[in-house]
Amino acid sequence: MKIEGYTIQSEISRGPITSAFLANQDNLDRRVLLKVLNAQWRNETDLVERFRREAKISARLKHPNIVTIFDFGISNQAFYIAMEYVEGQMLSNFIRQHHPLPFSLVIYILREILQGLAYAHRKEVLHRDIKPDNILVGNDGNLKISDFGLATIAEFPRLTNQDDVVGTPAYMSPEQARGLKLDHRSDLFSLGVTLYDVITGKSPFLDKNLALTINNILTRVPSSPVQYRKDIPAWLEQLTLQLVDKDISKRPESVQTILDQYHDELKNVEHADLKPFFTDLHAQSTYRFGKIPDIARKPELTKKRKFLFIGIPVFIIIAVAYFIIQFLPDGNSPEQHQSAILPVDTTETNDIKESGSFSFENSARNDSASDQVKSPKNPPITKPPLLKLPEKSDREAKSLASQEASTPEKTTENMIIENTEGKLYIACHPWADVLIDGEYIETTPILQPILLSTGIHKIELRNPTYFTYQENIKIESGRTDTLFVRLEPAMGYLNIQAIPWGKIHIDDQYLETTPLSEPLSILAGKHQIRITNPNFNDITDSIWIEPGKTTEKVFYFRP
Repeated sequence: MKIEGYTIQSEISRGPITSAFLANQDNLDRRVLLKVLNAQWRNETDLVERFRREAKISARLKHPNIVTIFDFGISNQAFYIAMEYVEGQMLSNFIRQHHPLPFSLVIYILREILQGLAYAHRKEVLHRDIKPDNILVGNDGNLKISDFGLATIAEFPRLTNQDDVVGTPAYMSPEQARGLKLDHRSDLFSLGVTLYDVITGKSPFLDKNLALTINNILTRVPSSPVQYRKDIPAWLEQLTLQLVDKDISKRPESVQTILDQYHDELKNVEHADLKPFFTDLHAQSTYRFGKIPDIARKPELTKKRKFLFIGIPVFIIIAVAYFIIQFLPDGNSPEQHQSAILPVDTTETNDIKESGSFSFENSARNDSASDQVKSPKNPPITKPPLLKLPEKSDREAKSLASQEASTPEKTTENMIIENTEGKLYIACHPWADVLIDGEYIETTPILQPILLSTGIHKIELRNPTYFTYQENIKIESGRTDTLFVRLEPAMGYLNIQAIPWGKIHIDDQYLETTPLSEPLSILAGKHQIRITNPNFNDITDSIWIEPGKTTEKVFYFRP
């Protein structure tokens, strides 16, 4: 792919709608992130206009805690947005890497997000998709809100119907889930879920599938984060629960209200004090065990809380014993009593559309993905046709008809209706070929559930530049499950020394000039190397990069 005025260096990610590339802006010689609308959507007027609107809205926002937009245009029929490249990682990865975070760091993260979001709201911009994946943590400790792809502003016409559901399921507000009109307090709810995640390391609503997740957002009251972090400051516990209140009127009035009300608590932690945590590996491993400011002081256990911890379990034990004595007849086993628990209806609707319902491009985390067996080499897959049930031969058909004729007719009293199939939604970032029990099914994004027979099925998600994801999934009769996966890049590292110095080209793409400050991240596999220096002849070589390993190379230019 070629974008005029930019030199693309590497692909960062590929989603169902857009792809991201690391590039160099030639005229200013600076690194940028290029967000490009995938080729198959270039003729979709709605998506093109949505992409254009994202650029215009984001370009209005100039704030240290919001990713800056540099340019928007069309080159070689490709729609692109050029934006600030943040050297770092998503907040979701940061949480996984450093959990549990010191509360001084939690409060700093909260304050930076609040400042950026308050500015956006003053500009009448609603983000509508606040979540850890859309918060970038720079290696210098600066935090920035990104991805205003679902944002709205009053001056722009709506491109979605009023009752469309947008956002990422586990972080959306109840009013989003119901398709109601949104205001700034919807962003506050998503911020509260993000804050809960930062504190506890988990989303309060994420469940096994999409239906249960939405049901939790609409009905579940999250437990207090104090159950996971006993030393949480009382004000932070109170604020977190207030933000995720389902009653929109009980949330704070605005982001600025939070900044004003908790000004003293938020100002105690400065970037300069925490910078070593982001830049020093030793500090990262010891900071949380060091001296934490008084803001994280462990609260006293009140009499009321003591009663809750001690009295409620005792009451439950007594109630259960009373039930057994009163209602369990002598000589009858417990199995003779019918359960009063009704099954949860997890039936999914089939109207999940790419342009509206749910954004899988930055899907909810599935931590089990990193625990699976990974294969370092994944050759491209030739896609066979979709699976079809084999047709019955004439002999099988006659045999089946004979069996049916000899089978006595079933009555309504003894007829047993058996459902031997279940459904599975698969959402994957980036794209992947889906194989079930070794057979190719389809390539993500897949907007409809896959119908599978009950039992254990082996799921494989393959992308030639990522580790293969494998998992055995149990499909139950009449049940719909959802599998969210974020593939891990199959990357290795290359450390090159060129004496006296040299420009490094990998597969004819310029990357860096020696001496290197750190090893280069390279996709696993075979690559061609070319080292150039205008005073010497070029040096060429080939190299094999192994996933997760660092390869060292030294080159000497000869006169």
